[in-house]
Amino acid sequence: MDPQEEKSDPRLGSGPQSSDDAAGHTVPEVIEVTPHATVNPLIRKFGVNTMVLMAGSMAFDRPSQARHNELAKRLFALKGVRRIYAVANTVTVTRGVSSSWTELEPRVCDVISEVLGSTASGDHHVEE
Repeated sequence: MDPQEEKSDPRLGSGPQSSDDAAGHTVPEVIEVTPHATVNPLIRKFGVNTMVLMAGSMAFDRPSQARHNELAKRLFALKGVRRIYAVANTVTVTRGVSSSWTELEPRVCDVISEVLGSTASGDHHVEE
């Protein structure tokens, strides 16, 4: 799926509490990311305590599609990430068969927290 084909509003939205980001959206003080296993062992869902996208969804099948999206670009920089899908407050990551969630999962959580936390402070933009 090509992210250009999908309608999305990649600005951060309302979180459970606290400060405003550079665009005036309320985001939580601490970005919490909770990984969830799926029936497919290569796919993991990461729930976030704030909105990743206000509307629509984004899908990235390769790093070249992520050049204008800080979150996807940083996730693809992790060895083993093969595909990224984001909707509402969830980021779904597909890993390669030679990768392990034992090593990859905490790194994915860190990247999501860092990018969404820095977006709230105005350092990055989560855009398509």
